[in-house]
Amino acid sequence: MTISYQQKNENILNRFESKEGKGSCRAYKLRLTDGCSMTLVSMQGETFDEILLSQKRKWGSRFESMTNV
Repeated sequence: MTISYQQKNENILNRFESKEGKGSCRAYKLRLTDGCSMTLVSMQGETFDEILLSQKRKWGSRFESMTNV
């Protein structure tokens, strides 16, 4: 049995909207100095500070800011 893309998307959205998953799923907006921006989704339960440190190490001098979405 294959699942349609629409059903897959609904399943993903339900994870973010359910009371059970809200504690472990978080989204952040990441901005780089060259104007690039992206959305980062954490599903591992890391704190904001842990993710911030990880992204600063990953992007180095290109890193500009990170905010909660």
